[in-house]
Amino acid sequence: MTTISLPEDGKSICIYGEEVILSHANLKSTIVLKYIFEPPHGDALFELYINEKKESENLYWGRGVAISVGGRFLAITRNLHGILTTVFDLHNMKRRDVTGFVHLLGFDKDLLLYQPYLSDNEKDFFKFEHVQKICLNELTAWTAIEC
Repeated sequence: MTTISLPEDGKSICIYGEEVILSHANLKSTIVLKYIFEPPHGDALFELYINEKKESENLYWGRGVAISVGGRFLAITRNLHGILTTVFDLHNMKRRDVTGFVHLLGFDKDLLLYQPYLSDNEKDFFKFEHVQKICLNELTAWTAIEC
């Protein structure tokens, strides 16, 4: 098992490995990514465990994983029945899908920063140059998780 420290400034990094513990100075939850497989011409897919409980049947990419400066939010992209970027509120044990197939840049205070991709499939895509933002404090419709 490998421990990877996520940047304390909220920026995203790529995660690789068989079983990875995510570390962050302000993180109060235990976050583990367990490698499942890597599709041809794709990125590794992981199961996500929060506080030793499997989050769901979703599989998550190791590409573009970020934890907010205060350790409250985790952002990661899932790939099961469609590509969605998901934010977890680790203090309140809730999750919210926020956007589709994007280049996740990380957090800036209460903002999630990303660059959208234009794609009609997972092989051919183009990244937009401009950065978009989602204010996490303004999001509603969070779903409780049992972790």
